[in-house]
Amino acid sequence: MSSLMHANPEIPSPDNLIAFVPYACGQLFAPFRVRFISVLQVSLTLVTEALWRRLQLGTRRDDRKREGNHVKQSSYSENYASKGDAKSKKSKAVLSQLTLEASPTQKETVAVRVSSSDDDDTSDTYVIKAVVDSANNALEISINGYQQVPRLLIKILALCVPYNPYLSKISLRSGLSGTSLYETVQMLTTSQITYICLDDSNIPERNYHDLLEYQTHLQVLSLARCSITDAECALLIPKLAYPHPASKTLVALCLTGNYISDEGARLLGQALRSNRALTYLNLCGNRINNNGAVDMLRSLMEFPVTSEEMVMKRKRTLYFLKLYKDVYSQCLNELKNKEKENSDEYSRSSKKKINASSLKQRRQSVTLSGDNVQSTELVTAKAEKMASDLVSSYPDPFRAEAIVTRDQNVYSTGNLTLTYLNLAYNYLGYQSLAKLLEVVKYQALVGKYPDLGLMEVQLEGNPMPVCLEMDHLTQMLSRAVQVRMLYVAPQMRRGDRPKKTK
Repeated sequence: MSSLMHANPEIPSPDNLIAFVPYACGQLFAPFRVRFISVLQVSLTLVTEALWRRLQLGTRRDDRKREGNHVKQSSYSENYASKGDAKSKKSKAVLSQLTLEASPTQKETVAVRVSSSDDDDTSDTYVIKAVVDSANNALEISINGYQQVPRLLIKILALCVPYNPYLSKISLRSGLSGTSLYETVQMLTTSQITYICLDDSNIPERNYHDLLEYQTHLQVLSLARCSITDAECALLIPKLAYPHPASKTLVALCLTGNYISDEGARLLGQALRSNRALTYLNLCGNRINNNGAVDMLRSLMEFPVTSEEMVMKRKRTLYFLKLYKDVYSQCLNELKNKEKENSDEYSRSSKKKINASSLKQRRQSVTLSGDNVQSTELVTAKAEKMASDLVSSYPDPFRAEAIVTRDQNVYSTGNLTLTYLNLAYNYLGYQSLAKLLEVVKYQALVGKYPDLGLMEVQLEGNPMPVCLEMDHLTQMLSRAVQVRMLYVAPQMRRGDRPKKTK
């Protein structure tokens, strides 16, 4: 490490994550080493467009040369044409090779290995993979396959994260302790990270719920094969209920390969009653039976709203109105004070010009009074706009548009936000299938874009009978996909390249 410092006397800054982390480990005398593997991420669409452009330009250039040289000997023309064809065939071969190499991944990016910070692998060396863009900005980092990741390493990474605004994904598929998870949570609160993967991370302290405790930008959370039981679900799942922070940001949750049973599924159903952000839920490979699945699916269709939920909804409404009123009054006072200062400056400047007649002064006073009325309305509109921007209101799950009153009872229209549900390889039977079919039929009647309900459900690996209900469910889900495409296709067409205007 000292030899590297002599070779490069400049101290790296935290915004250069790949250089700073090994340097910080050396300065803190960490009992381990860090080696980075940087991977460059290049847009596949840009590469293919550039190759096609070169190919088209080369073909056009060859055509122009053939047309200009038509007076020359035919043998020379044929020879030149063969060279042009060979050139175009070579370009096509390069393009097809690039497309074939990228096609198995079905991604829009091509990952190319760029550099490695150190080539010596020892038992105390931690290899960190970093995906960077062309400007060397870190986009993703991953530490996989270690029995235990030191807390000091997580703290150093957390120090660099605020200085890397393009970093959006972290994968820690290794052993973690409760203190390391705490440092990871602190990292989430001071960053723009939207995706975190903790698959195969069996934490002895079982404090997974800390990930959803605070206000973050987290949108995707993967906890596959983390030995999560109903006891951990009792702490983790309630964080998804409104108005907790995670209920407004988390879009996808993966709990594959855990030990969640009917109690955990029931808790998920309770959270889905008020959660209107989660669209992807993966419960594959757990221990859910019919009772738990039915309890969870009840929240995806019309259900009675409890008195406690209505009381909490009224409290949230009153709190929002009070907050909006306070912010509006502050904005209005600030704008009025600013308007008063401007009018005082105008009056001081106008006192120097009092040589006009009385009639002219009366007309001017009438005009100024009309301007004052207009300025007051303008100030009020500005204050309302500023208050609405500062006090952002998330749509309440039990707002007037989402509830129905019937026979003096209040019913919610249900959770129509969840679109993907994976219940494969559990212990579900015909009862769950019948309830799921009932849910899909209900959502097809009441769903409105963009909340159209379930679009894909995975049920393979369950002891379900082969019956007409399964075929009917498959048809209803395929119809739901077609209905959604009717709304999405026009937006995709509008996003295409604009047509050439004459």
